[in-house]
Amino acid sequence: MVNEKGVEYKMKTALLKDTFKEITHNYKRFISMLLIVLLGVGFFAGIKAASPDMKETLDQYFDAQNVMDIQVISTLGLTDMDLEELQKLEGIEQVEGAYLTDAIVNSGEEEFVVKLESLPTNMNVLTLIEGRLPENNKECVVEENFLLGTKHKIGDQIEIEVEDITNDEGKTQKLLKQEKVTIVGIVQSPSYIYIERGSTKLGSGKVDYYMYIPRDNFDTDLSTVAYITVKGAQELKTYQNSYEDRVQEVKDKIDTISEERRQARYDEIYREANGKIEDAQKELDEQTKKAQDEIKKAEKKLEDGKKEIESGKAKLQSEKNSTYSELQDAKKQLDDAKKQLQEKQEIFEREKIKAEKQIEEVQNNLKLLQEAQTQYNTASFNLTEKQTKIAQLQAKLQELEETEDAEEIKNIKTQIANLQKQNYILQVTMQTIEEQLKEQEIKIEDLESTIRTIQTEISSAKNKLEESEKLLNTAKNELEEQSKKYEQGKKKANIEFANAQKELENAQKELEEGKEKLEEAKKEAEEQIAEAKEELEKAKLDLEEIEKPDWYILDRKANAGYVSYLQDTDRIANLAQVFPVVFFLVAALISLTSMTRMVEEQRVQIGTLKALGYSKLQIASKYIIYAFIATILGSFIGMAIGFYLLPSIIFDMYCMMYTLPPIVLEFNSQYATLGLLAAMICTVGATIYSCAKTLASTPANLMRPKAPKPGKRVFLEKIPFIWSKLNFTQKVTIRNIFRYKKRFLMTIIGIAGCTSLIIAGFGLRDAIGSMIPSQYGEIFKYNLEISLKDGLTTKQTQEAYEIISEKPNITNSMLINMQSVSIDNDNNQSIQLVVPQNVEELTDFITLRDRKHQDEMYELNNDGVIITEKLASLLNIKQGDNIILELEKGSGIEIKVTAITENYLFHYIYMSPELYQQLYEEEIKPNTILAITPELTLEGENQLGKEILGEENYISGVTFTSVTTDMFKDVMNNMSLVVFILIVAAGMLAFLVLYSLSNTNISERIRELATIKVLGFYHKEVYNYVGKETIILTIIGILLGLGGGYFLTTYIIKTCELDMLMFNPKIRIMSYIYGILITAIFTIIVSIGTYFSLKKINMIESLKSVE
Repeated sequence: MVNEKGVEYKMKTALLKDTFKEITHNYKRFISMLLIVLLGVGFFAGIKAASPDMKETLDQYFDAQNVMDIQVISTLGLTDMDLEELQKLEGIEQVEGAYLTDAIVNSGEEEFVVKLESLPTNMNVLTLIEGRLPENNKECVVEENFLLGTKHKIGDQIEIEVEDITNDEGKTQKLLKQEKVTIVGIVQSPSYIYIERGSTKLGSGKVDYYMYIPRDNFDTDLSTVAYITVKGAQELKTYQNSYEDRVQEVKDKIDTISEERRQARYDEIYREANGKIEDAQKELDEQTKKAQDEIKKAEKKLEDGKKEIESGKAKLQSEKNSTYSELQDAKKQLDDAKKQLQEKQEIFEREKIKAEKQIEEVQNNLKLLQEAQTQYNTASFNLTEKQTKIAQLQAKLQELEETEDAEEIKNIKTQIANLQKQNYILQVTMQTIEEQLKEQEIKIEDLESTIRTIQTEISSAKNKLEESEKLLNTAKNELEEQSKKYEQGKKKANIEFANAQKELENAQKELEEGKEKLEEAKKEAEEQIAEAKEELEKAKLDLEEIEKPDWYILDRKANAGYVSYLQDTDRIANLAQVFPVVFFLVAALISLTSMTRMVEEQRVQIGTLKALGYSKLQIASKYIIYAFIATILGSFIGMAIGFYLLPSIIFDMYCMMYTLPPIVLEFNSQYATLGLLAAMICTVGATIYSCAKTLASTPANLMRPKAPKPGKRVFLEKIPFIWSKLNFTQKVTIRNIFRYKKRFLMTIIGIAGCTSLIIAGFGLRDAIGSMIPSQYGEIFKYNLEISLKDGLTTKQTQEAYEIISEKPNITNSMLINMQSVSIDNDNNQSIQLVVPQNVEELTDFITLRDRKHQDEMYELNNDGVIITEKLASLLNIKQGDNIILELEKGSGIEIKVTAITENYLFHYIYMSPELYQQLYEEEIKPNTILAITPELTLEGENQLGKEILGEENYISGVTFTSVTTDMFKDVMNNMSLVVFILIVAAGMLAFLVLYSLSNTNISERIRELATIKVLGFYHKEVYNYVGKETIILTIIGILLGLGGGYFLTTYIIKTCELDMLMFNPKIRIMSYIYGILITAIFTIIVSIGTYFSLKKINMIESLKSVE
């Protein structure tokens, strides 16, 4: 018994060792299976975990920043009492009031719209990135993008422009205490996780940035919003139904007190308004009494005025006599002064001419003396120089006389003679100058002092002349000034006398009209009192018309960034429902092929083991353990990559649109178990299937090689015209393809599946990428939507339309009525009813057409409405069906659907104005203007938006379609990045499939290939023998994959679509080409590896006995 157990143990040990040896022996197959499992599990785990990890990241971030669960907004603001009453409700943990408004910040020549909010204290906590938080009203903090976009930096001062507010007393006041603030820090707000900051009625209709200032800087006690946290909500996940249910309970409780608080706010405003009326009555009484007092004062003033007139007449005559006498004396003095000045002027002119003549003579004489001095000095200098030279030549002559150099002596004597002659001329010149000076009684030694004396005399004469002229000019100026004063005095006196006379006449006239004015004043006072009473009555009527404020109780879904982020995670989750399934199906296919081939290769070994007494389970365990180890290793590595790498990559891509902390990565045991289980089913299940089929045979059958399949005639052999044209290797290739039908099907299915995945990735990218250009360009041709204020008359609406139409940048415009409606259906959707004022103009702004047959255009008529395609799909409505429209104010109205139009974003119903009037018994009231503009820059849009919003009496908001397109482009770009990951994963799977099938093909036909090499086939011929089969199978697989890619793309699109949008299921030709090229490239790479594997085949294998 002990021996049997020992033998059995040794047998098991030997089999186990053989299993591990099999891994090293067939390492290529092992690695191929491991990589396929790794890719399948990794992609499954990553794409499945990405959505919950991203949601968990958001949940933890919101919990850490204590983000509000509910916000309450009132149209007339929230008081401190409102906040206190909210805090008392059961289930509410904390209430915090805040002030929120839109503002404009100027930066150079550009204007930016900011969302201005009061600095939070306990909720929606900010994360300080750099700098510090504000400490007083003159400071603010901004988001990082604000500094990047406006080129400001911390420490810069900016000015905030915000609309004034009307307080409860009805007076207009500044909203901010300090409009100039200094940036002291950069913050990150959990309220603004999305790159888009929302819409506004300012600028181009788009908010650019957000900014926080201290609450005390808002000069109002009211809050625009109340942020609320719910007890126990933090313990729940923000993305789960349990959280929404908990929040909804509290919202319902808030709703129960909303009516009471609205009434309280109404009463408060009513009391204040009524108080104003009473104050106005009191003020009116005071003004009446004041008017009566003023009339009495006026009567007394008239009497006093009469006395003043008589006194004024006498005084005026006396002043006239005195003034005219003084003017006569002044005129006589002025005439005498003019006569004296004229005499002095004549004397000055004579003296001036004489002096100028004398100066001219002296200057001429001075010029001659200066020239004589210059000539004398020059001659004296030259004489001295030449005498020195003569002395030098005479000394040299004495030296030469001793040497008796006659020629040189002669030259020197000649030079001396010439110099003496020149000296003589110079002496004569100097003597002539001295004689000329002597005639003027000037010695040569006194020449310079004489010149200086003459220059001094000339300067003195000029100065005297200038001084005389200056004195004369002064006298002239004084005379002119006196003359001017005389004329001014005369004129002033005349004016004063005339004014005084006029005043007396006016006073007399006022006195005469005083009684009439007094009567008119009494009458006017009575009319003013009557008007004031009428205004008071009107104020009382207005008081009665004051409506209660509206309360909007919102949750986190009111935050566009929050909703968009969760929708993006849902899209990823939708993708995870499709792609991993295809991955695992292909993995199962490859595992089945590989393990079947491995078992077939070891038939003899299996038969031997059976003959030696090994049980089927023991023999199968060898292959099961082989597959199990590959699966376990591949699964664990795949989980590590999937759970920790792929979600991070996807999250980082989305962080280009969202501002969030690093992703929270979690090991999801559910997805890990599912991935491992799926991998086990694909690999171990395929192994068990392969082993069971083989182990069913007897040991004797297994120990003999399996007989090759008999050759059969293929279909092409029945077509001689084609078959006869083929050479030997081509015929063998075709026979081999159809001879091994299992291999044929496996290869084609594997390649078709991978090609389908690649094309589906590109097709999804095409569907996402074409959605925005199709919606905003082909369907919506307008690029500007202008909202009109409520309550405009028909005339005012037309005036607004004409003003907008005349804008230089508006090339075309039309009026429409756009309102929210609902359809009587279980599927609740947000729908916009569009009714154009002029049906004929609609085609210039909106294209109504069939998506599949785009040449088929639709027109509005009175038979029914046109609805958008996605809405029809959601409500299961077909053309010709009837729907029941429910407006906000009316009951259901049944109407026929005449057409279903192409549309990709949101839901619309189009109706003619005549049908609208027929159904609702009222004419349409346009509330929106659609406009077409040339292509504008962001600055141009801001400028045009500002101009349009300047029409304050008519316009309530401006929205450029670029705001919507930019937002959706960002969303679609991120989806495209995720699709790129899918394409890469599909490409990797395609490579592994081709590689695995190629290795299986070679190992399965090793004896056949060795034999043909022995028969003399070259390496290239052997490669072509196998390669042609691979190429043909790849082509067939690709062709089938093209069709499979289309259907897979359509299925994925239907799975990933959200209710509010529809993808365009149209795959571009280039996407098919990309799929073909990627598969072909991987085929070529694998073929190169196959070529080298074929070269390594040992030909001796063909000589071994098959028995």
